[in-house]
This record gives sequence, C-alpha cells and structure tokens, in this order.
Amino acid sequence: MNALPDAVRAARILIVDDNPVNVALLEDMLEIEGYDDVTGMTNPVAAVAAFEAQPFDLVLLDIRMPVLDGHAVIQRLRGILGGEGPLPVIVLTAQTDEETRMRALEAGVRDFITKPFDRAEAMHRIRNTLEVQALWRERRDQAKVLERVVETRTEELRVREAHLSSVLNNAPDIILTVDPQGRVSEVNPAAEAAFQAPAGDLHGRPLVELLALPARATDGTVECSARRLRGDEFPMECSISHMELEGETWLVLIGRDVTKRKMAEQEMAFLARHDPITELPNRTAVLSHLRGLLETDVPGVVFYVAIQGLRRIGDTLGHAVSEKLLRVAGERLEGARGGARMVGAWGGADFVVVCGEESGSPCCRGDAAAIAQSLRAAIEDPFRIDGNELALDCRVGMARFPADGAVAARVVQRAGLAVFAGRARADAGVTLFDPEMEEAVGRRHVLERELRHAVEREELRLLYQPKIDLGTGCVIGMEALVRWQHPELGLVSPAQFIPVAEETGVIVAIGDWVLREACRQARVWHDAGHKELVVAVNVSGRQFRVHDLTDRIRAALADAGLPPQALEVEITETAVMGDVSDAVRMLNEWHDMGVSVAIDDFGTGYSSLGYLRQLPLTTLKIDQSFVRDLPEGDTDRAVARTILQLAEVLDLKVVAEGIETPAHVDVLKGLGCHLGQGYHYARPLPPADFLAFLEAHTVEA
Repeated sequence: MNALPDAVRAARILIVDDNPVNVALLEDMLEIEGYDDVTGMTNPVAAVAAFEAQPFDLVLLDIRMPVLDGHAVIQRLRGILGGEGPLPVIVLTAQTDEETRMRALEAGVRDFITKPFDRAEAMHRIRNTLEVQALWRERRDQAKVLERVVETRTEELRVREAHLSSVLNNAPDIILTVDPQGRVSEVNPAAEAAFQAPAGDLHGRPLVELLALPARATDGTVECSARRLRGDEFPMECSISHMELEGETWLVLIGRDVTKRKMAEQEMAFLARHDPITELPNRTAVLSHLRGLLETDVPGVVFYVAIQGLRRIGDTLGHAVSEKLLRVAGERLEGARGGARMVGAWGGADFVVVCGEESGSPCCRGDAAAIAQSLRAAIEDPFRIDGNELALDCRVGMARFPADGAVAARVVQRAGLAVFAGRARADAGVTLFDPEMEEAVGRRHVLERELRHAVEREELRLLYQPKIDLGTGCVIGMEALVRWQHPELGLVSPAQFIPVAEETGVIVAIGDWVLREACRQARVWHDAGHKELVVAVNVSGRQFRVHDLTDRIRAALADAGLPPQALEVEITETAVMGDVSDAVRMLNEWHDMGVSVAIDDFGTGYSSLGYLRQLPLTTLKIDQSFVRDLPEGDTDRAVARTILQLAEVLDLKVVAEGIETPAHVDVLKGLGCHLGQGYHYARPLPPADFLAFLEAHTVEA
C-alpha cells in the first residue's frame, strides 16, 4: 500500500448512509487505508448540520435514503458551500442506471462508488478525489494569495497615482508632456498659471508655439523664451527628459518662470557697476573704462570733481535731501560733460569724468580746462531741493593719461590729489596735477601721523586772545586758541593741522586737552585776582557729537576748581543745526550748569530764527568775513546790522571777530556792537604775555 500524502491522510471524511453496516464497513476500510479523520452518520439531516458546522473535505453519500435522499443532501451541501469550487461528494449507490448518474453529475458530484464495495476501487476513487480536492484547494489558496497581492498592488498604484496627481497639481514648477508629434499632451495647474490659459487651450498645441527650445535639445536643463497665447514672452528655465513609450519618443518638460530671478540678476549686474544713489557708473565701471582707453593707447584727461558742503546740508536738512541733491548734481555733471565719454560716481560726494582725446573730442582740441570750468559751474549754480535753495562748493582736479600715469587707479588718484593740493593752495577751483603735489601729500601723512601723538607728547600749547569792551578798551575775557609746537616741524599753523584733526577724529582728544588746560589756566588767573574773566573754548562739530561731552565739561571744571560761570563754549551754527533736538538737550545741560554758550562764525551757516529761539544762548559772534570789509562794504555792514538787531531781539551779547583797524572799531560801535577781538587789540598771546596785557588794561568790574 502506497503511503498516503499528509494532505490526503489528514482529510476530514464524512460517511452518510442510512445502513449502519455500510457506514461501519467504510470506516474500517478507510482506517485500514490510513485515514485519520473519518466520521460516519446514518441520519442525513444530522449529517447536513454537521457539514454546515464545519465543512468536510469529502462526503461519501448514499443516494437512496428515507426522509432526505442523496439528491436533496447534495443540493443542501451546495447551498452551504455557496457554489465555491467542486462539490466534495462521492455518491454510494447500487443503481447503475444512466439517469441517476447524470442527475448526480449535473448536481456536481465528483465520482461514484457502486455497492457492494470493491475495496481497491473504492480506495482508489476516494484517494483520487481527495488529491484533486487538495490540488484545487492549493490552487484556490494560491489564487487568493495572488488576488490579495493584486489588490495590494492595485491599492499601492492607486495611492501612488493619487500622490502623483497631488504632486503634479500642487507642484510650483511648470510641467508639460509632449507627444511624439510635438504637441502638448498634459499640463499641470502651474503651467496653466504661467501661460495664463486653461489646460484645454494648451492641449494639442504645438510645443514650438509655447517654447523656443534650442534645436535638437537633449536631456538636461536649458534656458529658453516662453510665449503666452496672447503673445507676451517670459524667460523660463526648463529641464528636458526624453521618454520611450511603445517605441515612440515623448518629452517631459519641467520648468519655472525665472522673470524675477532675471530681474534680480539684471539689478545686481547694474548695481555692480553703478552707484545706487545717482545711478551713474561706479568706481569699478570708471576704472574699467579708463583701463580700456589706456590699453588702446588713447590719451585723455581725468577730471576729479570734489563737492563740498553736502555733509553740512545732510546734517542740517537730513540725508534724504542730501541724497536728492547728490542725484541732481550727477545729472548736472552729465549735462555739462561736453564731449567727455563718462561721468562716474567715485564715492561720497566725489565724481570722476573721463575724456579720451579721440579725433574731434574737446580734450583733443585742448578744451580740457573749459570742460573743468563747465563741470564746476554746473555744481556751484544754486540748487532747489524740497523748497530749499542750496549752494555747494566744487573743486576740480585734472590728470592727463598716460602722462600722469599708465595705471587707471593711479590716474584718478592723481586727479584727486590735484583737488587736495588746490584746496591747500587756495586755487581758483580747477587744478592740474603736478608731481610736486605727491610730496605735499607725503608731508600731510607725516603731519597726520605726528598729530596723533601731539597730546601725549605735550606738544600742544594754548594762546589766549583778549576779548575787549570796544567802549572802554578793557579786557572782559579771552578765547583759548590751540597751537602745535612740533620738535622737528616747528610751529604748525592751525590752518594746517585742525582740518587734519577733524578728518581723523584726533580733534576729540585735542579738544579734551584744550578744555582741561583752559580751565586750569583760567583758575590760575582767578586765584591771582581776575575772577571776572570768562574763558571761551571752541568745540568742533565732531567733538560736539561725542555723547558724553557734558560729562567731560563737568569733569574739566571740577578738576580745575573753576566755577561754570567762568567758562563759555563756542560752537559753530553748522554743528548745532546738525541735530537740533540733540543740540537743544545738550545746550540746556550746559545752561543748567551755568556754562555760557556762544555761536561762532554766525551768519555762515543755515540756522533760522525759529531754531535760535530754542537754544539757551548767551552770545553771537560775527564772523570775521563780515568784519573785514565793514568800512567800505555796504553788504557786510547790512549783515552786521541784522545780526546785532537779531541779538537785541533775543537778548544776546554780540562779539565781533577779526577787528584789525580803528575803522573797524568805529563802524562796529556805530552799529551798536560793544564787544570784539582781533589783531587791532592783540594777537593770541602765551599765558605770561596775556597776563601782562591783562594787567595793562583794567578789567571791567
């Protein structure tokens, strides 16, 4: 006997026959054959119930039974199985007629066993049926597994498709698919938005109507011009992919509108070579242009246009006004350049104009000086900005190339050096570079270097110029004036070192020293019995902007033991007008301390009566430029008279500077000015000489 396969041996077999003998016979035969799970039943109704409770792998069913025959049992079993798979039934029958067999086969039975049983035949048929059933179940299980795999894969594909659809619909990039005929097949919403057309208007449209792609575009990223249906174009960066489907080539294009990026790139490129305020070519562009002329052996002239007064206007009226003024200045230079090739913004308030001496150019005709005067006149003509009439000073330096330099930056530097040298020499405003100017610059560098150590090396000295009562000739005070006695350079003029100190910031340290030394010396004279003396100390614009200046003044007074009433601080109206609110705060602090405040060089700045009324002032000083020509100058006399009348309205004292002749004294006294200083009375004096002068003149009680 062949061993039964495990799947067959473990099969659950149900025997249904109303004859117990047949049931027992089959049970014995099956047990001998090796089947493990055999159930025999004589009641067909109970058998159906057992099958319904737990279906069997095979039912050996008698056809002819009372109450419920085999055909009825078959129908019920089929109902229980729901028509799934073959019916696991072998009919047991003594009937051999064809009609019974056909009826059973039509009902779906698997086989027949004829009574009386032939053991070998019966076991063979049972085993074959079970093996077929096992194979069917295996195929069914495989089909179910495959079905589950298909369902899972289908769901994955559905999720992927939904995800892909969501990505395409929400992607910020433009996505187009193009069929083998070169027509648009699919577009996403981003493409609709970019081309400003619905998908229906884009589908089927030739790609060449939408994109100007390079000929024979390969996979990769390209930049191209895209065209909307209404005709306007925009730049697009596009990634191209070729895709083979069923032997045909499709295109997938993923791109984005790069209009903003292109605009930003253009703006960056513009700003890289242009000044942001004036929009003129900047230093980089100027040097590049000049290098081009030098490399092609074209001679010419560089004009360095230095504008003065812009910072003062910015400090007084605000930087918005100064920027507008700078823009208009650039426009004026553009209009005044004549045949010059380029006007560029060099930085700050400086411009550079380049004129190549090509055939027929003004520079070639020798008109460089005329161009320089034209540039200067364009700047010095009054401006009107936001209702303000504004005046600027201008100096122009010239350097020829290649005579004054074969390197672009060197030529411009020398043109700028000509401006500096011309200012130092008080030229008319236009200066041509001279090699000796570089020596002067070297001397200035030495001056700057040495000046940084002047305070610590105790090289500074104070001189005192008396302030005089014009009616009595008595000394009422003095102005402290700093001098620099260098061990090698000798006595350096304030006109030389004060501007350098202002530019470098050393003026703050110098100003602190002057303040302390003047207070100390005044205390010495107070102790000598001259307690009515008031010492005046100048505070520069840069020093005035130091945030703790009030504390420094308070410390200088305390260290010297000098009463605040014996100190007067002189400050220019330009410095005060830089930040009026801050100036009012600081001057009120001084006033509260008892320190007097004088406006120096009054009439040369931009202050107004409204601002002056806010300031706790004690004195106005008439600038010496208005005093110099008083005896003959009607205009200067009118200015002086106006200042005196203004001071009377504001209850201020007036001190006239630069009194050099008796005629000055007479005119000033006639105008009602009672106080003054100048060489007519005394030059600035060392302390010992000042004391002698003081004792020779009775101090007003």
